Amino acid sequence: MTEMGGVDPREVREGLHELARKELLRPARRPSIEGEAEYAFWHLLIRDVAYGQIPRAARAAKHRAAAAWLERIAGERVADSAELLAYHYEQALQLARAAGQDVTDLEAVARRSLIMAGERAERMDAAKALALYERALDLTPPGHPDRVTVLLRVGRSFWGTGGHARAEASCHEALEAARAAGDGLGEGEALTWLSRVAWIRGDTARQFQLIEQAVQILETYPPGPELASAYSRLAAAHGLAWNGAEAIEAVERALPLVREFGSAADLVPLLQFRGQARADFGDVDGGFEDVREGLRLALEAAPAPLVAASHVNLGDMTWVQHGPNKGQELYEAATEIGVRRGAPGAANWARMESMWTRFDLGAWDEVLEIGSRVVAEDAEPGTSQVSVLAELYRHDVMLHRGLRDDQGIVEGRLLPRARQIADGQVVVPAFRVASLGRLARGDLGGAVELVEELDELLRGRPGPRSWLLDGSARVCLAAGKVELLRSLIDQGVEYLTRDRNSMASARAVLAELEGDLTAAIERYEDAATRWEAFPSVLEHGLALMGAGRSLLALGRQNEGAARLRAARERFGALKAAPLVGEVDDLLARATSKTS
Repeated sequence: MTEMGGVDPREVREGLHELARKELLRPARRPSIEGEAEYAFWHLLIRDVAYGQIPRAARAAKHRAAAAWLERIAGERVADSAELLAYHYEQALQLARAAGQDVTDLEAVARRSLIMAGERAERMDAAKALALYERALDLTPPGHPDRVTVLLRVGRSFWGTGGHARAEASCHEALEAARAAGDGLGEGEALTWLSRVAWIRGDTARQFQLIEQAVQILETYPPGPELASAYSRLAAAHGLAWNGAEAIEAVERALPLVREFGSAADLVPLLQFRGQARADFGDVDGGFEDVREGLRLALEAAPAPLVAASHVNLGDMTWVQHGPNKGQELYEAATEIGVRRGAPGAANWARMESMWTRFDLGAWDEVLEIGSRVVAEDAEPGTSQVSVLAELYRHDVMLHRGLRDDQGIVEGRLLPRARQIADGQVVVPAFRVASLGRLARGDLGGAVELVEELDELLRGRPGPRSWLLDGSARVCLAAGKVELLRSLIDQGVEYLTRDRNSMASARAVLAELEGDLTAAIERYEDAATRWEAFPSVLEHGLALMGAGRSLLALGRQNEGAARLRAARERFGALKAAPLVGEVDDLLARATSKTS
């Protein structure tokens, strides 16, 4: 008040005290600025009447003076007051414009304050950050030198909140503006963000084209934040595609530059994807160390969507190493962070990944329910990565429950999209569901073709090699493909718990295929113990059924029937009618032989 009115501080204090006594104002219990007295109007009507008595030009000057005072007392911590600064400068701008004054300088300071406020909001409220950046964009007309920067901030905020089409539009506009202005750094940064958008929308090939183009452009300039971000993105692209060797190489190339010029948003993905790749190649402890360090840095300084994603990445490894219950906790934490911090896109992705752990846990009704919600809340239902994955897990449940895919959604839409996306996390479940679907329809040759195609797609990518065994071993058993299954096992890895369990089950199937029933029983029993402890209800049931089937083949009817009844209990809990029927047929045979 002293600053705005040019009045003696004692006079201001006395006046405020008198207004408070008349209950026109009330003092704040905790002032927002330490060491200062703060008051608020008792009622909005009182405020409006008071403000209405001040001419627009004078009100504009007062808001400008208030902002200048805030900047002065904030000093180096001006970012802490950025949103309040933006409010005062925007108010001054609107009033000065209405009064017919020149507002060029006010537009500049308002834009600067809005950008600063947006940057501060990104960590705790992605939706608020987007709104602030959009207000800054309104003050940045085409041709303005800051237009590219503000457009990219709008684009990355849309990406973080799940508005991927609008993110692409903003980043593409930034790209065109940068090219028109001969701004190579802006062009490279825009291409980097367009690469991110391409990945989330399921266009993996274009993702690599865009980021490689960005790197090529930015490497012609001295190293800086733009190149650091592009290097980080290239490493993340390889990590997401499960190109483990390429990911590690790209991370090691990027780390020195990112540590010097990059932000937490650049460093966190590098650490987490290096960690996942290290685990894929056998350094499990080192891998977890990297992924946890990435999460720690994200919690300290990263934007809200990346904080959620960092929980998801740790959840992935935790699920595979320590079981679905532990992984589920991290997915749920990520969902809560995304919802609370204004990042619904990140929340929806975390919600989708919780379908994976719920599938193992046998919570299949929840898988169906969550899958429907994920698709309904996706900005691009049916085509984006998150929708494709959600639909695949829904169809996995429906297939195991005997529900026919009469519309051919898996073969007609999801499998082709998975081939196009090409990420291991999409390819493996897509081919598993499609191959088991063909198996259920009696198309043994078609099922084997998909297993062989998946084998080729994942050559040199150790991460998902053991994961593919879950469905492929069942296809090989039904089709009698001994050599194919042996080849798949030989290429598998056993560094993480779930991978070891999948290999144990596959080796049991191989022994059964080779006619070594004694070994098959021993291996099925071992696999059943592993899956029960992990747990995976479906895989536990399948291992019990394999043991029962092998025991029956050796004439050990009572032992076999006991295993089959235990398997039936697991399948019944899942409402997996076809598997229940398969067990009942085996039990009927066992009964007929003992009667």
